[in-house]
Amino acid sequence: MLNRCKALTAVVVDDSSMFTIKSVIKLQDCNNNVLYTSEVGKSKLKEYKKGYQEAIRRAYETMEDLEYNYNTSIAVKEKVKPEIVKVKEPAVTVKTSVNEINTESNATNVLYAQKKNNGFQLVNLKPEVVFIILNTNKKDVYVIKGKDGTLYKHGESWIAEYYKNDQLVKEEYQIKF
Repeated sequence: MLNRCKALTAVVVDDSSMFTIKSVIKLQDCNNNVLYTSEVGKSKLKEYKKGYQEAIRRAYETMEDLEYNYNTSIAVKEKVKPEIVKVKEPAVTVKTSVNEINTESNATNVLYAQKKNNGFQLVNLKPEVVFIILNTNKKDVYVIKGKDGTLYKHGESWIAEYYKNDQLVKEEYQIKF
C-alpha cells in the first residue's frame, strides 16, 4: 500500500462564466490543505470540451516554476508537515519539513481512511485493513462492519467501541481522512 501523504493531489476548480471558461488548479496535501493555486486559465472557445481543456492547459502553464520535493528518508513514526516557500512571483516551491509525532500518541493507533461506496476502509501502516466503517445519518458517527460496534469522533480523536468475545472493547485512534 502506498502512503497517500507522499503525494500532492491536483484539484481543478471550474470558475466559468457565461462567455468564458475559467479553470484554476489547486494542489492539496493528504489533509486537504491547499499548498499551491495556479493562476486562472481562460478560454473563449464555444465548444465546451475543447474550451475546458484549453483553460486547464493555460492554468497548468502558469505552474511551470513549481517544484515539489518529498523527503523519502522520513521514518514511519514521523509525519510530514508541508511548508510553502515563495521563490519568485508567481512561482512557489513546496518543500517538506519533518515534525516528530507527540511521544504520548501511539503510532500504531494512526489509521488512514480510504473512500468506499458506502463509507471507508481504515488501514494502518503495515498496511492492513483494521476496520471497514459504514456511513450513518449522524455526522462523525460510523457503524463498524462485522464488529457489532460504532466509531465516533470525540474531540480530535476517534473512538471505536465494539464487542469482542462478549466484552465491550473501547479503542482510541487518530484517523487521517
